[in-house]
Amino acid sequence: MRGRVCSWPGCRMPATRTDQDHIHPWADNGATTADNLHLACRHDHRARHIGGWRVTSAGPQLIVWTSPLGHTYPSPLPKIIQPAPEPQPRNWPDAPPGRPPADPAGAPDTITAPPSPPPPHSGGRHGTTNGAADGAADGAAIATYFDTDLDVPPY
Repeated sequence: MRGRVCSWPGCRMPATRTDQDHIHPWADNGATTADNLHLACRHDHRARHIGGWRVTSAGPQLIVWTSPLGHTYPSPLPKIIQPAPEPQPRNWPDAPPGRPPADPAGAPDTITAPPSPPPPHSGGRHGTTNGAADGAADGAAIATYFDTDLDVPPY
């Protein structure tokens, strides 16, 4: 893997959406090797071939774009894998070397149990206990087949 993004200065088009472009054109017997290829998104690839921009390589990690007016724009290629930052103690730089940092103020000394779940809902729709409307004669029969407390939306 050679690059992560388009080599145009400031363009961050991911490599999966770019073209492999020959620095020395293939039509002029340019080799298809890693040293002669760079990534260019479709927009910047066309700017090079149609807009008069030129591309050169100033090393394995530096592509230089030159405008039609002769201005140069170096584009260092980002690293494939960024180095991991050095781990720092929580209270750095106050923690002495070789000793783990103290817990921050207010941290519990022991692991606490998770909160208990809320109590079950005691009433049904409109304050009834079985989901039926007030005064319904067959409320108990409805409750045995259809309990609104257990039913999930949409009803």
